[in-house]
Amino acid sequence: MALRVLGGEPAASIPPIDKAAYEPGFDYAQLQHFGIPLADLPAGSRVIGRPETFYHINKAYIWTGVAVILALLLILAALAVNILSRIKAEKELAYREAFEGLIARISTRFVEQPVQQVDAGVDYALENLGRFAGVDRCLLFLFGPDGRTMTCAHEWCAAGIAPVQDGLQGLPVAQLPWFMDQISQCQMVYVPRVSALPPAAVAEKALWSTQAIQSLLCMPIQSGGELIGFFGFYAVHREQAWAKQDIDLLQTAGEILGGAIERQRAALKLRDSEERSRALLENAADAIFMHDVTGRFHYVNPRACEYLGYSQQELLRMNVVDIQLRFNARELTRIWRRMMPGHSEVLRGIHRRKDGTTLPVEITVSVFNAGMEQNFLAVVRDITERLKNEAQINTALAEAEAARDQTDLILKSVADGLVVVDLQGRVTMMNRAAEKIAGLPLMDAVSRPVSSIFSEKSFTGQICAILAGVRQEQVMEWAVSLPGSEQDQTIQAHSAPVLSREGELRGVIVILRDVSRERELDRMK
Repeated sequence: MALRVLGGEPAASIPPIDKAAYEPGFDYAQLQHFGIPLADLPAGSRVIGRPETFYHINKAYIWTGVAVILALLLILAALAVNILSRIKAEKELAYREAFEGLIARISTRFVEQPVQQVDAGVDYALENLGRFAGVDRCLLFLFGPDGRTMTCAHEWCAAGIAPVQDGLQGLPVAQLPWFMDQISQCQMVYVPRVSALPPAAVAEKALWSTQAIQSLLCMPIQSGGELIGFFGFYAVHREQAWAKQDIDLLQTAGEILGGAIERQRAALKLRDSEERSRALLENAADAIFMHDVTGRFHYVNPRACEYLGYSQQELLRMNVVDIQLRFNARELTRIWRRMMPGHSEVLRGIHRRKDGTTLPVEITVSVFNAGMEQNFLAVVRDITERLKNEAQINTALAEAEAARDQTDLILKSVADGLVVVDLQGRVTMMNRAAEKIAGLPLMDAVSRPVSSIFSEKSFTGQICAILAGVRQEQVMEWAVSLPGSEQDQTIQAHSAPVLSREGELRGVIVILRDVSRERELDRMK
C-alpha cells in the first residue's frame, strides 16, 4: 500500500484492508509457559513447535484399521445372513423331505392294501398327518347319498383329547350354512380363531365352541369330480395358525384320500356287480359255458353240470369238442373267428352227456374281450321238448290245413251263397255262389266294406244292426239282376251273428239263397 502512495496514487482511491496480510503464529512452549489455552488463539493461528499426537502420527494406520474392521463386520454380517438362510433352507428341505416321505408312506399303504382295508388306511393316514402337523384332532366327514347329511367316518385324537366321533353322525348339512357354502364350492376353510368368526357363521361358532375347537383347517374331498366329503385339522388346547406348507400337506392328503375312497367305492360296486352276475349265472335255468378261443372251458354253471352229468371240475378240464357232436374243431374255429364283439350267433347242435346219451340244444354264443384275450359266452338250452312241441304243432297245422281245404271245398260246393263279415263290416270270406250274386270274385272283395259290394241298403243296414248289437238273426229279400239272367232274381239273405266260445261278437255270417222260383210259385197260387 505504501508503494502505491509513493507511486503517486491518491490514498482515497486505495480500499482499506481489514485482514492482516500475514498469518499469526505462536510458539507452543511459550503458550504452555504462560498457560494460554489453544482455544483462545485467534482463528487461523499457527502454533509453532507443537508436538504431534498419536493420532496424527498413525492417522493412516488408524483409518486403514477402521476400514478393515468395517469390512470384516460386513463379511461377518453376510456370513450370518447366509448361515441363517441356509439353516432356514435346511429346515424347509427337512420338512419337505419329511412331508414327501409321509405322503409316500400313506400312498404306498393305500396302493398295497386291499380295498377291504381302506378304512384302516384312512385311520393310519389321519394319525400320521395329525402327528406330523402337531394338531389335536383330525376328522374326516362323508356326505350321505342325498347330500343332505354328513357323518364323521374317521377320527384321530392326540393324547388327552376327548373323541367326538359318536356325536357327529347324520348331521344335517343345513346346520352349518357358512361352512358348507365354502366346502360345496370345493374351497378350503381356514379359521385361525373360532371366537373371531363373522356374524354369518353364528351356527358354526356355537357348534365348534361346544367341541372346544379354537382353530380349524378343512379341505374338501372329491371322488371322480364329485364332492363326497371333507377332512381337516382341529386345534383344541390353544389357537393355532397354519403355514402354507401345512395347507399344502392337507391339500395333497385330501387328493390321496379322495382317490382311495373312490377306489374303495368302485371296488365295492364291482364286487356287488360280480356277485349279482354270479348269482344270476349260478341260478340260471339255462346251461352257461365260458371258454377261450381254443374251446377250453373256464366256467360252467350248475345247470350245465346237471344236464351233462359231469362235475364242475371235470368240465373245466374239457373242451367244447368233447361235448359237441354236430360241429368239429375246424368248424367251431371258423364260427368263432367270424364273430364280432357285441354280436351273438344262435346255433343248433347236439350235446353228448357223460352217460353217452345225446340231446338237441340251442346255443347262443357271444364274444367278449377279457384283457388282451378273446373269450366266448355260450348259453345252452335243451330243446328236446321244443322239438316235440314243434312236431306236434306241425302235425296240427297240417291237419288244420287239410281241414281248411276240406271246409273250403264244402263251402265252394254249397249252392247257397255264404258271406262272412268282421266287426268292421269288411268281407273276410265268400264262396262261389256268393261271388256270383255279388258279381265280384273273392280276391277283389276280401277286406272291402260289405256296403261297397252289395248295393242293397236294407241288406247292408241289416248287417250293421247286428254288428251294433241292435238285432240278432235277420231275414230279408230283395230283387237283383244277376249276370246271364234276363229277369231279376229274388235273393233271400239270412244274417246271424258269429259268436266266440265266450259269447263275444266276432262278426256276421250271411246265407244268400236264390228264392225266385219259390216266389214265382207263390204268385201263381
